[in-house]
Amino acid sequence: MLKYILISNFREFKLIKDPLVYFTLSGIVSISLLLLLIVTNLIMNQFIFLLITNCLLFQYNVPLINDTIKSQKSMHYTYSKLVEYKYILFIILKNNLLIIIGMAFNSILLLIYLSNIQLVLITILTILIQVSIFLSRLIQNTFLKLAIIFFTFIAIIVNIIIVNFYINVFLVLLLFYLFIQVHRSGDSFLQGINIIVNQPSKKLKKIDFNYKNMYIKLFLSYIRRITIKNYLMLIFIFFLYIVIAKNFTVNINFTSILIFLYLFDLELITDQQFREIEKTTAYYYLGYLSPLNKVKWFLLSEHFHKLIIYSGLILGLTFIEYSLLEVLSNILTILFMFLLGMTYHISTKKIVKYRKKFNGYVFQYLIILIIILFLLGKMYFARIKSIRVQEIYP
Repeated sequence: MLKYILISNFREFKLIKDPLVYFTLSGIVSISLLLLLIVTNLIMNQFIFLLITNCLLFQYNVPLINDTIKSQKSMHYTYSKLVEYKYILFIILKNNLLIIIGMAFNSILLLIYLSNIQLVLITILTILIQVSIFLSRLIQNTFLKLAIIFFTFIAIIVNIIIVNFYINVFLVLLLFYLFIQVHRSGDSFLQGINIIVNQPSKKLKKIDFNYKNMYIKLFLSYIRRITIKNYLMLIFIFFLYIVIAKNFTVNINFTSILIFLYLFDLELITDQQFREIEKTTAYYYLGYLSPLNKVKWFLLSEHFHKLIIYSGLILGLTFIEYSLLEVLSNILTILFMFLLGMTYHISTKKIVKYRKKFNGYVFQYLIILIIILFLLGKMYFARIKSIRVQEIYP
């Protein structure tokens, strides 16, 4: 299997035509990288460095691996447990040969750390964390997914703040137990994933739906659609903001950063719309033929979905450092982002009509210029307001 993977990778690599030269260079680079990682880890000797190293080695190409495993083609390999696991291993190695270096790296570290059981536990724990991250993105069992994410997060926080032998033993055993539960959750791992991913949508519960509660139901549906990863991102940003605000005196306007992050997301949505132009066309004409106006149709779009996430962050930061001026400023920022999202949503028409992206250099330049002018205007009026306050209350 490994020989086939190496040969297929060589055929895809066009620069080197001689297989002997290719495999020799690959071997030298791999051994050099392995030695560099081992020496650096022994010098650093920290959990966080080991965690980051393993993450870079094990999480490469994981989205592609997940999509391949979740595809209908994988169902052909569910007739035997042995064949199923060989297929999963083949897909992982085919798309990420760095895992081989990762396995060698951790094996050598375990041999070096044999005299120190605490370091052995930490090494095992970092490996289990990588498996946890992979499984949390793959499995569909909500309870197991949340349990794996929660205890993985706890394991990372505990080992960053304080290293405790008994806690690490508990976390290692607990993660092993959760992996066993994932294994026992279905007769076939691949079949369990594909049945849930590809099954027809269940019938929605009958709810009282009318014009008055339409936007409430719409907002609640968006909240449900936000992934666990996005919720964790919100918590992480809140935590990071509090730590920076309490420990460093840095005058940073986080709302300005969030505006540019929202712009970045809008650009990514536009690129995806162009790549999937058939879906974009169908979606556009569905909205065009519907009785909804442009604002209501925008409320159903991905642009608005992203706006909810960033608006939640802005409102959360507002409550941390509450002031009337800050509240008004952030409400104005959300309104500005609403108009920005509307602009991108309406401009989708040009993708459908002209079969090309509308967000060229001139468009991007104008948008960034408008954002900068808006931020400068906010700073100017905030400064005038603060001067007037000081004049009234010297």
